[in-house]
Order: sequence, then C-alpha cells, then structure tokens
Amino acid sequence: MQWSQDIRVFVDTSSLMEEKAEAAFHIQLIPTLRQHGIRPIIVAKSVAEELNRLADGQNRQVARQAQAAITMVNNLVDTGNAELIGDNDDDPHADNQFLTIFTKLRRRYPLTIIAQDRGLVRDLLSLNVSNAVQGIREIRAIRINRKGDLMGWALDPSSRDGVKWYPLKSRSPRERLNPRQVDSEQHIQPFSPLPLDHRQVVLDERVVNIKSTPQEGDIVKDKAGNFIRLVAKLGAGGEGAVYETSEAQLVCKIYHRQRLKKYIAGKLDLMVTRRINNPAICWPVSQAYNSCGEMVGYLMPKAEGKALRPFVFVPPLLQKTFPEWTRMDLVKLSSTILEAIGNLQSLNVLLGDINDRNILVQNESTVFLVDCDSYQVENYPCPVGIAPYLSPDLYGKTLSQVLRKEEDESFAISTLVFMLLHLGKPPYSHEGGNAPSENVRRRNFPYPRGEKGAQGVPRGAWRFMWSYLPHYMKDRFHRVFTDGEHLPIGEWQNMIKRYESDLRKGYASKELLPKGFKAPNQSQIKAGIGFSRMCEKCGGAFSTFDKEQATCSRCIGQK
Repeated sequence: MQWSQDIRVFVDTSSLMEEKAEAAFHIQLIPTLRQHGIRPIIVAKSVAEELNRLADGQNRQVARQAQAAITMVNNLVDTGNAELIGDNDDDPHADNQFLTIFTKLRRRYPLTIIAQDRGLVRDLLSLNVSNAVQGIREIRAIRINRKGDLMGWALDPSSRDGVKWYPLKSRSPRERLNPRQVDSEQHIQPFSPLPLDHRQVVLDERVVNIKSTPQEGDIVKDKAGNFIRLVAKLGAGGEGAVYETSEAQLVCKIYHRQRLKKYIAGKLDLMVTRRINNPAICWPVSQAYNSCGEMVGYLMPKAEGKALRPFVFVPPLLQKTFPEWTRMDLVKLSSTILEAIGNLQSLNVLLGDINDRNILVQNESTVFLVDCDSYQVENYPCPVGIAPYLSPDLYGKTLSQVLRKEEDESFAISTLVFMLLHLGKPPYSHEGGNAPSENVRRRNFPYPRGEKGAQGVPRGAWRFMWSYLPHYMKDRFHRVFTDGEHLPIGEWQNMIKRYESDLRKGYASKELLPKGFKAPNQSQIKAGIGFSRMCEKCGGAFSTFDKEQATCSRCIGQK
C-alpha cells in the first residue's frame, strides 16, 4: 500500500474494539504515519459516542472491550497520535457519518478507513466508482486481523459480502538501529577493569514486584518507548520465557514472577549502556517494560542454529545435523567461538557460565552466544556455572558471591576447546576411577603425553581423537589440565589457527570420527614416542602411541 503525506486516516468503532488494536496501531500504523508525515488518526465524534454507549451497556464483555477502546483513544489523543472531529449536529450513527464525511472529503484528500465492518467497507469502497468525476481521490480500507497485523480491503463481486481482505505488501521499518548492524568505526567503551583477585560481593536478592507479566500476544515497550508485540513463545527456562517479537531481528526475555531480582535489574541497566556490535553475541539492547511501566525483561538480537549440546557434542546427531563436516569444520568452529569470546574479554566481560547449551551453531563460521544476562560485568558476578567448566578454585564456592578471575575463565575456555575437539567429552572423564569433581580437584587428566601413559582414558572414539591431535595441542592441554597453567585465549586462538593450517596442508588427519589409533612411523618408534605391540585378539603386529592399547585398530573396529 502506498502512503502519501495528504492521506487522511479514519478509524471505525469495530476496529477500536478489536482485541489487537493497540498492537496494530503502535507497532505498524503510527510509525508508518510518522514516517510519511501523515496527520494523526481521525476519530469521529459519533464513534466516541458509540463507544460510550457500549461501555454503559448490559453486555459485560462488550462493555469491557468498549472501555478498553475508550482508554486507548484517550491515550492516542493525549500523545498526539489521534484527533476527535465532528459537531453536535452530525448524524449520531457512525456508519452514516462516515458516508457523509467521505463523500465531502474525497475531492480534497485520499481517504483511508480502518474498519472490521464488511458492510461499511463495501459502501465506502463503492464510492470509488465515481472516480471518473474530475478531482475525486481514492478511498482505501484496512482491517486488523487476529494477530494484530494490518490487512487491506478490496471490492470482490464474487464474494458474499462484496469485499475481501488481503495482506498489505509492506510494513513500516522500525526507527531503530539494527541490532546486527556492525559499525567498524564505532568505538565501544570497555566496562571497568576486572578485579585482580576474588572479591566477595553481596547481591540485592530482593524480588522486584511486578503487577503483570506479559505473555504471548501482549505488548511491551522498549527504553525508547517503542511498542513491541510478543508474537510467539520460543521456549522457557527457570528464570523466564523467550518470545519471538513483531521485530524480526529481536526476541524478548520475560522473567517469571519472583525470579526478577533487584540485582538483575541493576545489571541490565549497566549492560544496555553498551551496544556490542558483534553479530555472534546476543547482547541485551534494551529493557522491556509492561503496560504499567515496570521492567519485566529485555530485548536481544535473535539467534538461530543448533546448540552445541546435543547437536555437535553427540556424534550421531552431529553427523545427522552436519553430514558433510570433517575435523576441519570442528577446528573452524572452535576458532569462530573463540573469536566471539575474545571480543567479550576485550571489553572486560567474562562469560563465567560457559554452557554448551547457550552456544548455538548455524555453521562452522556462524555462531550465537545467548543468555548473556548471566555474564560477569564489573561488580555483577556470574551467579551460575556447570561442570565441567568450573575451575578447581571455584568448587565449593557460592558463585553469586564471588567475582571470578581471568584464570577461571581461561580454564573454562580450555575445557571448551578440548570438548570441541573431542565431540563433547570432558577432559577429566575417566574409565572408572574417582568422581569427575574429584578428578578436577586433583587435576587427574587421563590422556597420555610423552612418558606419561594413559590412565583411565574413556574407551572408544575419544582415545582415537586424542591420538590424532598434533603434539603441540596435546602439550597445551597437559599444561592446563595436568600442570595447572592458565593459557590466555590468544594462545588458544594461535594454536587453533596452526592446527587448521596443518589440516589444510595435509599434515593432520581430517577424519571426524577415527575408528582407531594413529599409527606412529618407524622413526617415532625408534625415538620411543610410539610403541610396537602384538594384538591380543588376532596376534598381528601394530604400532600405537598408547601404552595401554592391547588390541589393534582393525580388531577394535570389528567390536
């Protein structure tokens, strides 16, 4: 539908009483009128009087709808988005008044009526047959559907009522910076530097009292006062629910009652002061407010893709989801994720809660980090965390009361890299032995290195994947998980790039799920790096890097 500055837009009683009228006006119509410099919506005096009569009527449901429409009209008038017209001598029946008004004004302006009444729409659109008369302007009609979208009306002699409705081809673009728009020249001010040591903090755990919690179909406002409709629930968790919104690029998290705490509100106030222009990071862009003006959640860029767990960290699902992937794709994915985390670290933000379910993968080069409101920012700690990403220093601590160190983040990142290259297997998982938490505390890393033999490496593909890793990757993992070193993210990024280069040059195997150990060459065996064995099952000779391996790869593959 084409809009021009001289259009006059009227609204009928039927559309004002439609359930989704407020959404349609604030999300689509009013922004469109403002964009094209069109005068406010016109409410005829007879329409206002009809609403008052219905509000005083005996039908309670109709009375409630009429009263809601009156409140909305008053709000539209007070904010300059609507105006009342009409005289006391006008016909009190709205439909008759519209016919009179449109007959008078169609020589001066193009006219639009917003109405649900098919009979009224047919009568007004029929006036267009007089367009042959010189100077007559076009009359158009719009309705509101059940979802709150604006639809067009057209004459249709073949239909029972003589009219039909159709989708409008265009919607008004929001006057908001696209949350995925990246301005390379914009300088993002980092948050305050991270503390140098663990510092106890006390969070304000008081619950924010909320009068109403928006649900699917309801309207919320952003910080700038823009109205946004919650279109459909995408999912829910312990803290709240996430909704698709009328803004295609945004989703909205609405906190459950009793779950929005004072410290969360303060943290969001701080987080939205920065616009992190990285499409991989679903950073909060604005608070979301209910009809009472209470902060109930926040808006963030929409994410797409499959979660690392289970779709990447469960081999059968990985092969089904990304059937063409090789080890090269896993390494590229690692690099992509590290780049996003590195971006956050450069702004003094720690993920804290590195959770493989909060990293969504679209492909090896496109990922999304979600649930950013849990990140550690300045004096707001990350209050949650899951094994196996917790560093040994954090076991037994109340996470909501301590600020994490960069070393804690480094441990979590190293764990994530290991699990990416081993399809979800945590580094301290053992074949038998102690509980995983005890292995973490003791740094009981089971994988072999040099003279250190394998001690409880999980059987199956994990052992084979380790044997195919380049020696410099194995060395880095041992430095972290055995020696307790804290490798900065930049060193991991360099190692991953080196590994990717080796794969590209053919120096390392691209096999995603190797079915056996990597066999050492003769020079490695002579140097004591590899070992000669006789298979206990078939009796054949084979070579291996693993001192504990007693069966050749061929027999292992036949199990």
